[in-house]
Amino acid sequence: YFQIAPPNTTEVRDMLEQNAPNILKPQKLTIVGRVSGMRKMARRLVFVDLAPIDFKGTGTKLDAYELPWRSALDGKDMAVQLIAGKTFCRNRGDKAGTEALRKLKLGQMIMVEGKTNVGNRESLGNWLEKRSLDIVVFDVRILEETPCTKPSA
Repeated sequence: YFQIAPPNTTEVRDMLEQNAPNILKPQKLTIVGRVSGMRKMARRLVFVDLAPIDFKGTGTKLDAYELPWRSALDGKDMAVQLIAGKTFCRNRGDKAGTEALRKLKLGQMIMVEGKTNVGNRESLGNWLEKRSLDIVVFDVRILEETPCTKPSA
């Protein structure tokens, strides 16, 4: 199970359809997981698919379409997407943040500090359409390298 309950789909759908004010508040969290997919959007923006640490994927891009988590709220499968960009680079410093993003690789076990991105309507739409919860990353620490790579000395 994912450690926090994602937004209630009925509430989110009603809010988006009625263009109502967003009353959802971001929740801070620290989570450990395995990188199961990555999309580099820009020098300082990477989308990372995060799976449970025991996730056994195919090692291909198909893993990005998996829903490896289970929602604590409704018991249905879900995905978690990390958004590592402006906030992460601001916290680390531009140069160090960009370098840290470059070091992220498929298969690594990482610890992430961040917050749910429930204030963004596009992220809420992703939750409804793809059952993918977006997390804005404050910091990342690599806990374990991928099985095929070794940490540098």
